[in-house]
Amino acid sequence: MTRQIATYFTKNENNLNIIVLRANKLRKVQQLFLNSLEPGLRNHVRLAAIDQTSALIMADSPAQAHQLHFNTMKLLDIFATIPETRHISKIRVKTGYWPTDENPGMAPPPTGSPSRPSFAAQRQRLKALLSKSSK
Repeated sequence: MTRQIATYFTKNENNLNIIVLRANKLRKVQQLFLNSLEPGLRNHVRLAAIDQTSALIMADSPAQAHQLHFNTMKLLDIFATIPETRHISKIRVKTGYWPTDENPGMAPPPTGSPSRPSFAAQRQRLKALLSKSSK
């Protein structure tokens, strides 16, 4: 299995480079974006994606998502000041969870939804599978 993964990456190296470049661009834009937000909002918001005309922003609670919806024009002004995002004319806001330094696993799901395995647990299962297949 390890050999198959290595073969996949060598065959798709250009695609992988494109993904890495996009991820680095998104990280840079996210830093500029978060630094432009109010301090109370920074820890609750992540820039998830940018496409031709829109940006997807993830908020960690419905209250934060509502606040983002309320400030859409301010967000568009922030994007207009960042060279890589001047083309943004539409903002989509969704509620979601992501791992943080303090909590490497996923945040608990909202009440009433099925629980999801944490990233740390998934990572451990993947390492165990890879170690079994390489032996």
